[in-house]
Amino acid sequence: METYLFSQYNSKVPGLHIETATIHEDFSAHQHDFSELVVILSGRAVHSIENRNYRISSGDVYVLTGNTVHEFSNVEDLEICNIMFDPLLPLNINPGLASISGYQALFAIEPLLRPEGMEQHRFSLSPIQLSCVREMILLLYVEYQHLDSRKERKELILNLFGSLCYYLSIKKEENIGLYGNNTTARAGKAAAFIHSHFSETLTIDEIAGSADISVRHLSRIFEKTYGLSPGNYLRNVRLNEACKMLSHSSENVTAIAYSCGFSDGNYFSRLFRSVYHCTPREYRKAVE
Repeated sequence: METYLFSQYNSKVPGLHIETATIHEDFSAHQHDFSELVVILSGRAVHSIENRNYRISSGDVYVLTGNTVHEFSNVEDLEICNIMFDPLLPLNINPGLASISGYQALFAIEPLLRPEGMEQHRFSLSPIQLSCVREMILLLYVEYQHLDSRKERKELILNLFGSLCYYLSIKKEENIGLYGNNTTARAGKAAAFIHSHFSETLTIDEIAGSADISVRHLSRIFEKTYGLSPGNYLRNVRLNEACKMLSHSSENVTAIAYSCGFSDGNYFSRLFRSVYHCTPREYRKAVE
């Protein structure tokens, strides 16, 4: 089994590499150290992911995480787009994606749940949607192939990739709206609710209510998908936002604490130090 490293691709844009191909024969088991957005443009095959077999066909969209063992068999003229990316890249391009339940489901939750079975998490574009995505991919691929050293060109590539992620996230959210009673949908809604309302005074009951589930079920889902309790997930979102504000604003520490949903500036400073091993002021000075 081969392991593909991101460095093998000599990416023109840090954290991003784009490939399109038509596959006419089986592709043996392999894994890689990057996340991979897969769009099936036409044809069909059986995709084995962690020894589970799934039939894939035109319009299917899914994400694989690094170190996921997978292979293709029973290939029938499979036209595929693979976009290899640093898992932090989409949110670095567009932080607003985190507030879309479709993004949480497609990019964050389903890749972790897929080894337990992909059929319940299936997401397939309609013919019209696939046509739109094909055009977006073509534009992204052409610009990527003709990339030069200008900063503006790299920003164009990143923005095009961000737009593709945004489009797919919205379509996934619409899909969740139609078929939204599974674990993926509920976890995605709860996570998106946290990202949209982290600056407010939130209770676990309110977060669970946003996904129409019990607190116990919410906690079980979050531990399974994110490896965190809902409370710790909320805490991390607030701390991450505080880091951004410390880096890019001149507001005082207490004001930043309140803006990020902490009701006590002293508690925020103590928590910040326990997580990052420095005070908020020391952090700000280090990143200036």
